[in-house]
Amino acid sequence: MKEELAKLRQESWAFLRDYAHRSTGLPSWLVGPLAKPLLTYWARRFLPKIPADYKEELQGMAEGSGISFNELLIFNVIWEIAELFGCSEIAVGPPKTRGGLWHGYNFDLTDRGQAYTDAFKAVIFFHPAGKLKFVSVNYLGFAGSYTGMNEAGISIAWDNTRLLDKPETRDQLKKVPQTPMPFVFAVRQVLEQARTLDQAVKIITSQRRPLGDIVIIASREEGRAVAVETFGTESAVREMAEGAVWSANVFASEQMGGYDWGEGKLACLAGGELSADAPVFRGRIFSRYLRYQELIQSPAGPIGPAEMIAMLRDPYPQEAQGCGFTGERAIGSDRTSLSVVYDLAGNRLWAGIGRTPSPLDRWVEVDFTGEALGEEIPATGFFEARAGYEQMRKGNFLEAQRDLSLALEKEPDNVRVRQWLDQCRLCAEGAGAEACGRELNPPAFAAFPDQKIFQKRSEVEK
Repeated sequence: MKEELAKLRQESWAFLRDYAHRSTGLPSWLVGPLAKPLLTYWARRFLPKIPADYKEELQGMAEGSGISFNELLIFNVIWEIAELFGCSEIAVGPPKTRGGLWHGYNFDLTDRGQAYTDAFKAVIFFHPAGKLKFVSVNYLGFAGSYTGMNEAGISIAWDNTRLLDKPETRDQLKKVPQTPMPFVFAVRQVLEQARTLDQAVKIITSQRRPLGDIVIIASREEGRAVAVETFGTESAVREMAEGAVWSANVFASEQMGGYDWGEGKLACLAGGELSADAPVFRGRIFSRYLRYQELIQSPAGPIGPAEMIAMLRDPYPQEAQGCGFTGERAIGSDRTSLSVVYDLAGNRLWAGIGRTPSPLDRWVEVDFTGEALGEEIPATGFFEARAGYEQMRKGNFLEAQRDLSLALEKEPDNVRVRQWLDQCRLCAEGAGAEACGRELNPPAFAAFPDQKIFQKRSEVEK
């Protein structure tokens, strides 16, 4: 693992320097040298709140890898420093299932450039002395957890929301430390300590943090799941409604809704009622949350692993938008890096840790002992279709035929890819410019690098 961590370190600093340059507009020669000392300063401010055993673990990784303790610390607390934003999750049980309890999660990157982390994803099994064993879908070099499942049958996953600058929010900020224990370590404490939902909820709600955090926690023994929304000294617990509970970067409880950018407009959904045409639901803030509800109401039969993965892949197939993603409604976005579905009753999980976007790559079934069970949900044809589409735009029609043919081998019924392949063959045989170019770049649509191919601008702005 030493070589992998060295490579991760190198690529992480290259990305951070570039990201700082793009975010600030300052020249690279200026922000590059400043990035490391500034991030080190902010990361070390969290040290007093990080439990000693986690700091010892980071120190051990540092000594074994040759990477400095401070660099590993930055990697573990970067979400706290930058207040980054993303991810979504859902838990489903009876009557939506055949008696099982499923918990699905997508971890979203902040920037597509972070896809360099694809090479460092892993399913990691922890056996801490005197504590509960747990499994985490994560990155190498990470001591905290965004998500995981423990041997007592408790699963947890984290997302967050964006707070509004208003008097009520500022009052809460005065009540809590501005450098709390990083949330990834609170999630790990749940995995190491909690045997019941009440124990897990108590660990989460005891945190006093200046950020808007949301977790879904599921319990095998209790057969249910809850969403926990926290900010400052306030918290709320949302129970399952008609066998499901979900979260997508907005407080949905009445108690917490006034603090964040949703401004409480999702509170009326707590009971499971959906009124997508109501004025309060118009706007991009709520679209992913509402999309989950549409999907949970749509299946004709019981929900199992394939249906859970289909939800995390939504919208699929992306080829309908020219390999782009439908903006705010995309549950599985072009930045989704880690995906997992926990089968609480079966004490196993399906991990999507392939290429970004991870839901569209293959999924592997793993049991709690760490053994792959052999059952696999194959990758979609998206990656080959995207490569073929890019070749089409460059006019490389022979190369495009190769990639699109590979996509069709995986998805023989994908009509859009078949149309592209037929068009490539015509163009390779010398068809006119009208046949080769008109369908690829209609003036009403944006270009591929903007991820909005074949998607009307008016639809994006709804």
